Amino acid sequence: MAVHDAVGKALGQPLHILLGGCFREKVNVYVSSVWVDPDGAGRALTDIQRYVDEGYKGIKFYGWPGFGRQRTRDIRLLQEIRKAAGDDVELMLDLGPPTGLSEALRIAKMIEDFGVEIAWWEEPLSSSDDLESLAELNQGTDLTIAASESEITSFAIREMLRRKAVGVVQPDLSWVGGITEGKRIAELCRFWNVPMVLHNWVSSLPDTSVAMRHSIETCRGSRLMSIDHKFPVSAFLPPKEIGGILATGDP
Repeated sequence: MAVHDAVGKALGQPLHILLGGCFREKVNVYVSSVWVDPDGAGRALTDIQRYVDEGYKGIKFYGWPGFGRQRTRDIRLLQEIRKAAGDDVELMLDLGPPTGLSEALRIAKMIEDFGVEIAWWEEPLSSSDDLESLAELNQGTDLTIAASESEITSFAIREMLRRKAVGVVQPDLSWVGGITEGKRIAELCRFWNVPMVLHNWVSSLPDTSVAMRHSIETCRGSRLMSIDHKFPVSAFLPPKEIGGILATGDP
């Protein structure tokens, strides 16, 4: 990313121009992540209201130890979260993880049966250590399964796509080898017709987030990126654009 940044500054051109131009004028962002305490969702519900008021159209949730093992409680909490967020906000779950494939399938069915619509369930099983089970889960549920944040090459993600192990690919440019490898992954996702959403957790620093934004602008099949909930997104977004990042011309 540093090399691309240096070239852009030397030429006086924004990164999305160096990468071939934009497919979109705006990249939506979602909040990553809101902690859920299964013994009391008060804090999570307060956080949801704040992010909805700020204009975010997607919120991801983590924590929730033992998710899916207390069916009545967990469905009630999911329904409370959906009600607080409203119907227009996408919900992502980064919860668990299950102990294995059979438990993952049971939890997936629990979510399906109670009709709490989610955008995806993230990394329920390890893409690195248990790809076969992840593929079986992805093909055995109506939920969208997201994974690949821990993968460090396009070759690993190619295998995930070939095995039909994911419904959303989530590379992190700061882990996967930078912008060039990220573009390779974007093309793989385009060939397999699987959406790519850039992961952005420990890398939620202004320079990295802007690089991810420019990369997504040039990728046909990517529409979202994540923002760490602790990161002051207002540092690089206009006040009226919280919840979406404009494709401006800055390098």
